[in-house]
Amino acid sequence: MGSRLKCFVLTLAVATASISQSLPIIWQNAMPASSNAKLARDSASNLYFATTTTSLLGRQLNVQKFNALGTKLWEINHNVAGNLSQQYRLQDIAITSSRLFVLYQERSNNGTGNFVSSQMRGLNLSDGSLVFALTSPNTVWGALAANETHIGLLGKSATADTGSVSFYNVPAGTFAGLANIGDIAGTGDLVMDASGNAYSAAINTNDTTQVARSTAGGVSWQTTLNDPTRTAETLTKLVMDLAATRVYAIGSGVSGATGLDVLLHVLNSTTGAGVVTAPVGATAGDNLPGDISILPNEGVVISSVNASDTSVTRRDTSGSSVWTTSFTSPASGFGRSHAYDVDGNVLVLSAETSSTSKVVRLNRSNGATLGTVEFGGTASARDLFTDSAGNYYINADVSQSAAVMRVQPARLTFTANNVTGGTPVNGMITLPANATVNQLWTLASSNSGAASVPANVTLNVNTSTVSFPITVNGVTANTNVAINARYGGFITQTTLTLIPSNAQSVVVNPNVVVGGTATQGTVNLSGKAPTGGRTVTLASNKTNVATVPASVVVPAGQSSANFAVTTVGVNTNQGVVITATTGTVSKTAFFAVNAPSLASISVAPGSIKGGLTGTLTLNINGPAPTGGFAIVLFSGAPGVVILSATGVIPAGQTTHNVNMPTTAVTTSTTVTIFATRSGIYRTATVTVTP
Repeated sequence: MGSRLKCFVLTLAVATASISQSLPIIWQNAMPASSNAKLARDSASNLYFATTTTSLLGRQLNVQKFNALGTKLWEINHNVAGNLSQQYRLQDIAITSSRLFVLYQERSNNGTGNFVSSQMRGLNLSDGSLVFALTSPNTVWGALAANETHIGLLGKSATADTGSVSFYNVPAGTFAGLANIGDIAGTGDLVMDASGNAYSAAINTNDTTQVARSTAGGVSWQTTLNDPTRTAETLTKLVMDLAATRVYAIGSGVSGATGLDVLLHVLNSTTGAGVVTAPVGATAGDNLPGDISILPNEGVVISSVNASDTSVTRRDTSGSSVWTTSFTSPASGFGRSHAYDVDGNVLVLSAETSSTSKVVRLNRSNGATLGTVEFGGTASARDLFTDSAGNYYINADVSQSAAVMRVQPARLTFTANNVTGGTPVNGMITLPANATVNQLWTLASSNSGAASVPANVTLNVNTSTVSFPITVNGVTANTNVAINARYGGFITQTTLTLIPSNAQSVVVNPNVVVGGTATQGTVNLSGKAPTGGRTVTLASNKTNVATVPASVVVPAGQSSANFAVTTVGVNTNQGVVITATTGTVSKTAFFAVNAPSLASISVAPGSIKGGLTGTLTLNINGPAPTGGFAIVLFSGAPGVVILSATGVIPAGQTTHNVNMPTTAVTTSTTVTIFATRSGIYRTATVTVTP
């Protein structure tokens, strides 16, 4: 049936420590519904939730698709308008890589008779659109199975005790063939292998049961099952392990002698020969079958339930008991669904009270209880799915509705979810309640080169949270890293997104220089550079004034790098913008390249005989620009010391000599020499002697 299509791939740590606590419900979606909702899951952890919903207008068939985050991706309703003459009962669902098949029955006689008219809808997984619909007014289909090419429908005639398996082709839904399985009183379960063989379980009319293998061409084998010590025998579920040539079936049969009413039947899948029929359970009164699931090539695990406890039995391929264990399960209800962790340990979903359920973890080898996890808000949990992130996906009855929910044993969060390499970040494990013992959580990273964590962290008794550091290294592109925290067989996983470090700032120091003087730029990243370094592109808006390299590489593990800024002499002060770019992020820095200024003047000799020529030396504080740097000159006694109107310092030079002729004097005369440029005056004196 639909619940058999579980994908049991929960990744759990090997641990013997027990954990018993309330699980937080991450999300829940409920629908007013009957109590036989069905849940299926695809390989991408999308959930398909089918119900028959109650309304004043009768009943509607409702199918919804949710992703792992609880977002509803689509919803379809059959008989949305509704009327009292159309009422439905959901029977089964099956899923393939691209299709969801939903089997339901319609009530006859204006909504007051039996559910006899069967309908099956084939839906696209992508959008829920109808691919095809099948109707059977004369055969009551009770179970559904499918593979990538065929659909099988197990049914019983509405007017006689005859059974059949109808085969239809995928994707068109065209009829492929019919296999008659003889006189039956009721249908049980149907499974199909990849080759199109359908294995059916049915209740015979003579207080026996049967399992048959059939194809569109007819019945391959059919085996009657009977335990003469029991009456009212039924079959409820089939599983197959073709690698071990085994088909397993569970059902029930009333026995006054032992009270162990749940029966396991083991058959050879190739020949149909019976291997064993054996009662299972731990205590008298285990009168309801729960679930049966495969341990590949090693047998099966079976659960059986009564009003006070749940028994779980592991049997090998011959049907012999490996172990049996039981635990209190006082609430009535459905489910007892199984899942497995990667260690092969068994997870059993069971009712606890009228408003809580629990997941019990049992040791694969001996059946010992390794821990229990309780969650509230449910009247009865039915189906259990798990994934590698440690989530539980559960189909449950909640008050007068059916619900699909995701629960998790702990939350793993980060102080920041998008982190640049080198940025400090912490992880935090949070329980829904204080720990009753010290808990050693094992930590792991899916990419330790990008983000590494300690090997473990201890969450102390009587606390509910613990934090741990995450060392984040540089990356070249956005990188998702899964961080796992494990304890006692439970795992919680959250994705940390690492962002490449980008230019955060660029500075020039000193930021005011005289043209022709070198200065230094520094680019700073928002985090550490990755392995191989982080290349930063550089540019100047005035390359005739200041130039920079085309790029600079920030070394791996570093967050900054220096680069040279080369300037040239200018006649007027200039503002220059340097731009540093990484990807789409650019940062700028402004600095000034100034024209040189007159620093000093001097004369030689300081005392000169009139009529001779001295030297005036002009000094500026930086190289002269192209075209030279002109300085205005004055003589305090033009008739004694003769100067040209200007002195020009050649391009690239910082000093220049100017001839300073003198005339004959009769008495010693001291003359002041003036030089000026851009408001700056410098003076020197010379004594002219007779």
